[in-house]
Amino acid sequence: MAVKFTNNAATTLAAGINSSVTSIAVTDGSVFPTITGSDHFYVTFDDTTNKEIVKVTARSGNTLTVVRGHDNTTARAFSSGDKAELRVVAALLEDVKTDVTSTLTVDTFTGNGSATAFTLSVAPASEDNLIVFIEGVYQNPGDFTLSGTTLTLDVAPANSRKIIVYHVAALVSGNNLTHNQFTCNGSTTAFTLGLSPIHENNTQVFLDGVYQQKTDYAVSGTTLTMDTAPANGAILEVMTFTQTEVNTLPASFVSGLTQVTAVGADHFMIFDATDSALKKSLVSDVLESATSISTSADATAITIDSNEKVTFTSDVTTGGHLSVGGSNNELRFYEGSNYVGFEAPALSADKIWVLPAADGSSGQALTTNGSGTLSFASVGVSGISSSADATAITIDSSERIGIPAIGQVNVLGTQIPYLSVNGINAQNAHVNIHRHRANGLGGYLSFSKSRSDTKDFTIVQNGDELGTISFQGADGSQFQQAAQIQAEVDGTPGSADMPGRIVFLTTPDGAGTPTEKLRILSGGGITFNGDTAAANALDDYEEGTWTPAFYTYSGVTTSSITITLATYTKIGNICHIHANITATLSSLPGQIITITGLPFAASGSDQYAIINVGGHTVNTGANTPKAHFRTNGSQLDGIAYNASSNTAYWYYSSMDAQPFEMSIHGFYTTT
Repeated sequence: MAVKFTNNAATTLAAGINSSVTSIAVTDGSVFPTITGSDHFYVTFDDTTNKEIVKVTARSGNTLTVVRGHDNTTARAFSSGDKAELRVVAALLEDVKTDVTSTLTVDTFTGNGSATAFTLSVAPASEDNLIVFIEGVYQNPGDFTLSGTTLTLDVAPANSRKIIVYHVAALVSGNNLTHNQFTCNGSTTAFTLGLSPIHENNTQVFLDGVYQQKTDYAVSGTTLTMDTAPANGAILEVMTFTQTEVNTLPASFVSGLTQVTAVGADHFMIFDATDSALKKSLVSDVLESATSISTSADATAITIDSNEKVTFTSDVTTGGHLSVGGSNNELRFYEGSNYVGFEAPALSADKIWVLPAADGSSGQALTTNGSGTLSFASVGVSGISSSADATAITIDSSERIGIPAIGQVNVLGTQIPYLSVNGINAQNAHVNIHRHRANGLGGYLSFSKSRSDTKDFTIVQNGDELGTISFQGADGSQFQQAAQIQAEVDGTPGSADMPGRIVFLTTPDGAGTPTEKLRILSGGGITFNGDTAAANALDDYEEGTWTPAFYTYSGVTTSSITITLATYTKIGNICHIHANITATLSSLPGQIITITGLPFAASGSDQYAIINVGGHTVNTGANTPKAHFRTNGSQLDGIAYNASSNTAYWYYSSMDAQPFEMSIHGFYTTT
């Protein structure tokens, strides 16, 4: 990004603007520099009272694209015809400073109305190496003095005025800035300088502090000729830049160079330590003397790619340690595209293994003495003395463990289980089946049975035992069974059809063999104590509450009813009911006392003398001692014995009064 400048760049606004627009039309945009990319220049808007500096980032014909309110100015409205000029402003000089950081030192101060002395960051060699501005107005060297790092102005700048001091130490310098000052007489146009400028562009001319454009004067040798004679008494100052020594190159000097790939015939700039002078040297000579690389083969013996991977084309010999740094990095040995690698574990201290001096014998393994010394030795596992022993337990590629049918694990005495877990407490005498999965499924223990001596799926038969869990206790000499849980086939199996039952067995006191105590049938239901008949199975048990209600016929309604108790217990197909009811009817009609709401429908009507009225009764009439209910579907009908001791219905009209209360207890057979 470069700041652009051109002489005599002055025009006016083509139209009025407010304080926010950033696209501004001027009368003649051609007077301004042409900019591309990130180039820019500064324009000052001036209505003779107010000024605003804007940063121009693009120009298209007479239209400027700007950033408003730059260089400590405020964006404001301007009118058509107001000045739009490219002036030397602080922001421009700041950008110039940035472009030549190593050749220009800038100090900025703010006046307080009384201070005249200001301390610079470096001590200039001469006043001639200073350029001083107050609020952007150039100050004559006669208006200040310099002593070391102290700059003293003749007059204290007003409060809040910005003072900028530029100390020039040019890229090419010595007494790099020469100052000549003249007092004009109103007629003289030619002035003799103290030295001959290399070029007119190496001069800066100020008339009473106002910068003069290059088109307003000419330079020939030591003579500077103004186009027009300055007014009588005007002060003409000429700053001439010379070049004698090379100072520090700025970073922009290097970054602006064209990058090329160096070859042996190219040259480096080098510092010769023998005489402290800058000289040039061939690239090939530098490489050969510094690295012993003198051929293309030498130059490619080591290559480093963009990922910083180093490749050696031949053997690598080191006089010290060969280290692989970092974490989880490997030492790899390639054979074609495949490799064998070694990776160090996490370590808290150094660990060294000393390799054996010679190879071992066939079948031997590499062992350690526990102190880091490795050697070859014959190894074995206690109890494994043959190849058959070594393969008694196999582990396949899926980490499944196999124990052959002929292989047994002899654990205790004469009892030889095929698989045993032994321990002395609950922590190590148990088997856990864990399942770690983000779903609702748990561990799985499977018992399987096939009527085959091989690994096929020959169908099982009714009564076949599919699996047994046996609970045993030691009797002093051996283990005895105390209980079993067995799963058996319960019916004729077929394809995708495997009826099953579970049998629970316990061993009675004084016996050594468990007998059946409970059986869960495939079709549901439970039998007890060896009874295997399905007809005798208990197939249901349920407890609950029911809601009795009076059926009153002929529009007679229940005014109120209170149920203090209404429960049932169903065992198999027998339902036991209990209820205590207090009710008030709108009348006591000559209708059968009927209670609805049985929890289960009866298996048939007319189950007599099973549901009785008893316990605490109130106002139920003289027939109460003889009354009971018979079932009628999902309701109960009241029955009483009449005077002839014959069965007759029990009517509401036989009640003594209202409200009446009755307790009902009994059982009936359900469907």
